[in-house]
Amino acid sequence: MNKKFKTLGWLLGVAVLSITVFYSCNDIEQVEPTFDQNAISSIVTSESAEGLMEFAPQTPNPYTIPNMQIALDSLIASNELNCDASKFNIRVTHKYIKFKPENNEQFETLLDDTTLILFDYPMDRKLTKAGTYYKDPSLSEEQLNFQWTCVTIGKVLPSGVPYDLLADLYLPEEDPMLVQYYETAFDDCITKLIETSMKLTGNWDTTENKTTVTSGGIQYKKLPAKWTPAGNIQRTDNRLIANIPLEGAKIRANRWFETRESITDVNGNFNVLHQFRYDVNYSIKWERNDFDIRSGTFGQAYFNGPKQKGNWNLIISSGKSRHYAHIHRAGIDYFYRSSQFNLAPPPFNTLTNPRCHIAAHDKDNSDKNAVTHPWSRTFSIFPTMGFYNPNRRSDFLYATAIHELAHYAHWGLDKWTFNFGADNVIESWAEGVEWVYATWRYGSYGDPNLGTDNYQERTVGGSPNYTSVVVDLIDDENQRWTRNHNGSTTFPDDRVNGYTIKQIQDAMVKLNLLNIGFAPPNNVTINSMWDTWYMHLRNDYTNTSEQFLDELFDSW
Repeated sequence: MNKKFKTLGWLLGVAVLSITVFYSCNDIEQVEPTFDQNAISSIVTSESAEGLMEFAPQTPNPYTIPNMQIALDSLIASNELNCDASKFNIRVTHKYIKFKPENNEQFETLLDDTTLILFDYPMDRKLTKAGTYYKDPSLSEEQLNFQWTCVTIGKVLPSGVPYDLLADLYLPEEDPMLVQYYETAFDDCITKLIETSMKLTGNWDTTENKTTVTSGGIQYKKLPAKWTPAGNIQRTDNRLIANIPLEGAKIRANRWFETRESITDVNGNFNVLHQFRYDVNYSIKWERNDFDIRSGTFGQAYFNGPKQKGNWNLIISSGKSRHYAHIHRAGIDYFYRSSQFNLAPPPFNTLTNPRCHIAAHDKDNSDKNAVTHPWSRTFSIFPTMGFYNPNRRSDFLYATAIHELAHYAHWGLDKWTFNFGADNVIESWAEGVEWVYATWRYGSYGDPNLGTDNYQERTVGGSPNYTSVVVDLIDDENQRWTRNHNGSTTFPDDRVNGYTIKQIQDAMVKLNLLNIGFAPPNNVTINSMWDTWYMHLRNDYTNTSEQFLDELFDSW
């Protein structure tokens, strides 16, 4: 689907809406938000924070059964524990697993288990270079990435997906036998056991040293207070010249195998509702149950935030992450707000219909001709978008994502007709939906200085497939006689107005290449989907301007 800042449209998959908070290892205490909405600090993305993630060399895992037992024995021997060591029952409480999906079906099976918190990168290695994606070096570009996760003992794993058991774990902070001691004096002993194992295995972060306090002339180290990761995520909109809350984004806070997720609300606020003692790694996984965003074709897109203690307040204003943020907003709007226009949403994730994977490619102008993919309207294909201008205006980024999702929704409504249908119908429909959404979000859409990116400047010869006919059916402007066009026949004669996007959609859905469905008037010969489209509009709806429908469609 070549259009705008060159968008390519393929298609694949889609899933089920969830606005709940997911937990990795145990039920948690409900904690009120601690963030200050007015304390927004700008953490701008940059090229140094994008690209392939990099990790430090592997170190011994402090949470294995042997290493935890060594740490406990060491504390007992040195008499440093200062609590009843018998309360610790070091045993397998969790398993560290690497799934190795071999095909799309196995990968979708993993994603369908919403109790799993999946990582596209190892959970037991220190991140040394933040990035927007990770690919295991043992895999080719075309292979699906491994998926790492921590699960409780006894968790039934998705069937049919190969995996490696990387380690049996004991997680004191997630031990159900120790929950009763949280927020008691013994809670400090839990922390001390974890710290000791970290130090003995060479994983202790010296920047996280405890505070030195003096009591009775004696200095000692005080454990840091527990805290709840929270914050606010926004994106910069260079059309509105404002920072806009990023709604519906999946935010993660994790420290080794202790991981929590939260979904940002309409104001961009999040709170993981779980307390940590030390710094956590913040991140955004550009994923919802119904769609996700790929960095390229196969790599899951991420935003690696800081490792810190305290609120994460982020404004995404540049780089690939800016593109992801606008695509994400379009996905939230199309999947979960299409009902406001009475439009059919893209097909939600079901057992027979996988989630929608949106492939976002970062290409420059010199490479735009090299990425023209053959269009294949079949199963297992992606809505693909290539962005050639990193500073492209926000409304065009958003609108292009809407355009591709409109194709995916069309495919869900009528796969057969969409797969083999006429390009002028299919592309004009997506253009119209794009205009409806972008006008709703931005008040107006189209730029007189951008040629075919302005719907009222589309010429008949210049836009044979990407017509503005859907916009023409709705608006009340006849571009042949406005904008100094002076009746030029290079512009369509648009004396039609007042149709709704819902009516236009329903008329399009009725198109069937095998069965016209009604007899045309004597003066009309129906020889294409294009003609059938306007005939359905004229026959099915009453509109004061319907007498000009054939004139409008014939203009194109």
